Amino acid sequence: MIKSLLDVNVLMDFLLVRDDYEDAAHIMNLAGRREFKAFASAHEITTLAYFLEKSDRSRGEVRQKISKLFGLIEILPVDQGIIEKAMNSRITDFEDAVLESVSIKHGMDFIITRDMKDFTHSKVEAVNPRFFLKLLQKKDPGDMVKEPTASYRTRPRRRSKKKQS
Repeated sequence: MIKSLLDVNVLMDFLLVRDDYEDAAHIMNLAGRREFKAFASAHEITTLAYFLEKSDRSRGEVRQKISKLFGLIEILPVDQGIIEKAMNSRITDFEDAVLESVSIKHGMDFIITRDMKDFTHSKVEAVNPRFFLKLLQKKDPGDMVKEPTASYRTRPRRRSKKKQS
């Protein structure tokens, strides 16, 4: 079964009904139906609570929204070893480096995020929510042709000089 770590931006889209709510809601619905295993790191939950409170939600409402997630996703711990690995990551945004380290430690297949550029150097493949939904339709990740991520670069093609006879 596919194991994926959800970035906080996807969780916020879902809980705050933001612009990309539909994709996030579909992902959460599939997680609830156990079509894949969904995870979040513990530090994302504290970040999520902070942003929910900043959006004028009461403490009770914030706790209720976070509790709603517990039936859909599993929360993974962040410990000293994960922090140390994140400090040595090629990912420059520290919070995203922590996500990468959690993903590696727990054998994630994907990180689902809307901020693909932040995961350019990730050792775990980052995919956007829409692509992940397409991937789940295929069911076998090995059969899926992967979209290029932000790190994908193409070299200009060199034209070969034809030999003149």
